[in-house]
Amino acid sequence: MKAFRTKGFFYGTNGDNCYIYTNEFEMETKEYSNGEVTIVWKHELCIHCANCAKGLPTVFQPKDKPWIKPLGATTDAIIEQVKKCPSGALTYYLNNNTTKDGN
Repeated sequence: MKAFRTKGFFYGTNGDNCYIYTNEFEMETKEYSNGEVTIVWKHELCIHCANCAKGLPTVFQPKDKPWIKPLGATTDAIIEQVKKCPSGALTYYLNNNTTKDGN
């Protein structure tokens, strides 16, 4: 399924059907954690440009299942790469209410 955002709505299609989401929370997500940070992937938003795999191939390995391996790099490296996702398909959150410096 492909999706795009416009005027506050998310539109998606899988080739046969069209979907309209009122917000991104309705989209299916997958989460991958290294204990410190959790990577959230919304596959409907992914445009498959492979910025993640090119930028951090030890974590993002699209030919494998699971394709995200959060133990493959430091938390800081993961955060920096996820921030570069052009579609917003990849996001993250820190676990246990910790900040990046561990406080």
